[in-house]
Amino acid sequence: MNQQCKVCGEPAAGFHFGAFTCEGCKSFFGRSYNNLNSISECKNNGECVINKKNRTSCKACRLRKCLLVGMSKSGSRYGRRSNWFKIHCLLQEQKQKNEESRLGNQIATLNRNKDELLLLGLDDYKTASSPSVSPPGSDSSDAAQLQQPPLYNLLPPLLVPHHYPLPYHPAFLPPPSPSPNAFHHDSPLDLSTKSQAEEDEEDQEITVDCLPDQPPITRTPLDLTTKVV
Repeated sequence: MNQQCKVCGEPAAGFHFGAFTCEGCKSFFGRSYNNLNSISECKNNGECVINKKNRTSCKACRLRKCLLVGMSKSGSRYGRRSNWFKIHCLLQEQKQKNEESRLGNQIATLNRNKDELLLLGLDDYKTASSPSVSPPGSDSSDAAQLQQPPLYNLLPPLLVPHHYPLPYHPAFLPPPSPSPNAFHHDSPLDLSTKSQAEEDEEDQEITVDCLPDQPPITRTPLDLTTKVV
């Protein structure tokens, strides 16, 4: 193994407590992590340099460096396994954490984009709600100057402000103008039943050509003379 101890720099004996360490740093971390009362404060305000020569001079700085390189008790939960197995498990955990972090960043980005879209929609609504004033010489009418917001198209005319044109709403359309050909609701309906023959006779048009030929009518004088029997 060509790895060095992450704490003191000596050749590493293996992968212990989540990091490549030598046997001395591994034993020190195992003893000191559960017995923090035995660690005295640093006399150099935590500025000691930990290497293979003076690693035993300050326990506080040595323990702090062990924690900085990633050593923890959770790294030894795999038991007596090979170093490559431990490394593989830790790499999988780190990959999972990176995936969770990336997913969290994507969710935060989506939420931010959603908020931006809502703000843009609100700005468009405000722009559409504010009437545009045209110069006096323009030929545009007052109704064309007012831009109706999209929300007002969904409201009934009673809820639309007076300065906006009424939207097209079928339920609130005025009644159509009366026409002579329109169907009158007040006229009675003929519900009587008729036979098919009567309907055919009524539907048949009578013309002069359809009349039967008859002999002409001759006028004969009336004989008023009395006869003797």
